[in-house]
Amino acid sequence: MKRLILVLAASTLATTAAMGQVATTGTGGGATDPNWTVTWTELLGGSATGSSAAFIPTSIPSAPWQPNTGSIFGPNWIAAWASASAPGYRTGNNAANYEYSFATSVASSGSYNLNLGWDNQLVGIYQNNVLLFGPESNSSFCRDGDGLFPSSQFPNCLDSITLNLSGANPLIIKLLGDGTTDGLFLDAEKVGRPEDVTPEPATMTLIATGLVGIMGAGMKKRRRSTAA
Repeated sequence: MKRLILVLAASTLATTAAMGQVATTGTGGGATDPNWTVTWTELLGGSATGSSAAFIPTSIPSAPWQPNTGSIFGPNWIAAWASASAPGYRTGNNAANYEYSFATSVASSGSYNLNLGWDNQLVGIYQNNVLLFGPESNSSFCRDGDGLFPSSQFPNCLDSITLNLSGANPLIIKLLGDGTTDGLFLDAEKVGRPEDVTPEPATMTLIATGLVGIMGAGMKKRRRSTAA
């Protein structure tokens, strides 16, 4: 009972965090992100494909990648595999071993600020098969030589862009990857929207109070049952 209550609490808070905008990646606190799906296709050395909810890998290194927040509200990296690397498939040596399509819904039409990270190459950001941004051949690293940003910029390794998005079509972000630590990182916010993507302290207090009440009622019921 207690475990179920905690899961429901995490789900409620994560849903509150994602409402009203493009969903931040890596929310929910579980193994997968309920707001994002990913389809992958092997381009070289095979023809394997797959589609699933996007995984939230915990093995993404820190530098030169943008660090995970580790919060159930995100942003955190998402990937096609739990390890962020292709298990048993081709990895390394070529940034075009795989193509990934990450998809999510857009809650409402408007202008959005997107802070975006990816590994290895950004093919583009699309809605209704229309290219809105991209391509970009460099990884969103903070690493001299092959990164979009210099090493000195770590830990701020995200490309900031503003796009006009429609609420009628899914947002699709396509990447090419080498099969090793391929993934997407997105922190999104609608322009002009109040800073309410994180629940107000009062809201969190109400949720916590309600959970305590439910747990207390359950304990009393068990005690009465034992006494009887």
